[in-house]
Amino acid sequence: MSGGAETIAARGTDLRTMAPVLAAVVLIVANLPDSPTWFVSALVGAGAIWAVDLVDAARSSAVSMQLPPVLATVLVGAIAPFGMADNTAGVVGLGLVVVFSLMAAFAWSVAVPESRDLRSVATTALAQVIVGTGIGSLVLARLSPDGRARVGLFLVVVVVSAGAWWLAGRGRRLAVLDPFAAGAIAAVLGALGAAWLWDLGILPFLFVGVVLALALIAGRGFGAMVRTGEVYLVDQPPGMLTPLDGPILAAAAFYPILQLVV
Repeated sequence: MSGGAETIAARGTDLRTMAPVLAAVVLIVANLPDSPTWFVSALVGAGAIWAVDLVDAARSSAVSMQLPPVLATVLVGAIAPFGMADNTAGVVGLGLVVVFSLMAAFAWSVAVPESRDLRSVATTALAQVIVGTGIGSLVLARLSPDGRARVGLFLVVVVVSAGAWWLAGRGRRLAVLDPFAAGAIAAVLGALGAAWLWDLGILPFLFVGVVLALALIAGRGFGAMVRTGEVYLVDQPPGMLTPLDGPILAAAAFYPILQLVV
């Protein structure tokens, strides 16, 4: 029995490692073609799978979330900014995503009586705003000048930060930094390295890297809160796509920061 339990645990660990890696690879490959359609499609798929994973993990905690409005926001988060990219730099599209997120959460609670718990409505609405604006922000970044390079920089930041986080967590006895600090520092260094590689400007993207580093930590905190029902940071909350919790919130901050400093 113990051997079987160890095998199941090992398979679960493998899935927790491979699922986010596969998502990152798909997004990186989808960002390579000139057409942004491939990346937008991959982004919607990744966002939908993350939403399913988040809601499923939340069921084991004291937090109850509603999946249909979150999935609807994933789709609207891509469509609205994509269709309004030429309208005031797409900001109107992001605004519509926020409005839709709130309306969908409350409308679903009216239509489905068992989802009227205030905590459930608030958590669902917040998750919708984060994932919707995150997807919309990356869509607008991809459609902007140097969009492929800018999205590439974001993906580099996410991958490097996740790698540093994983290494710091694996070697706790030897690591100088805890996973949160290691991931944040790696995010800033990744932003600087990618900005230098693609000639995007070191100083502006130093600020971008700092903002993304903070957003990555905040996103992990939000994910841990929803997945565990507790307001504190944990390394391994329930779920297969927990490493995407941070990047989803960081994505929401990415395009606004680009508009501010670049």
